[in-house]
Amino acid sequence: MSNFTQYKLFIGGGKTNTLFGVTFSFKDILHLVEILLVLPISAAGCERMVSSQNRIKSSLRASLKTTSLEGLIRISAQGPRLEEFDPVPSVKRWFARDRSKGERQ
Repeated sequence: MSNFTQYKLFIGGGKTNTLFGVTFSFKDILHLVEILLVLPISAAGCERMVSSQNRIKSSLRASLKTTSLEGLIRISAQGPRLEEFDPVPSVKRWFARDRSKGERQ
């Protein structure tokens, strides 16, 4: 049995203490520890997204709307690899749009 599991069983008794007039239980601390255990250790994911934004929104593309920029960043971060992407459905949808209504979907 791991130390954390033993600690959870020990704390699970639900004992409460009062400190400076505030009543708290060890279950609160245990819940906080569980939250801390799932937090990401680094900000590398955020840094990759900022790098993607800097690559995508260059001085030549500074007029991109926010929705377009968000979509391109999301594709860059989560989209399929170029080798796995099949452009045929997107091209068919683009050709099928109603140009007379100025549809831009």
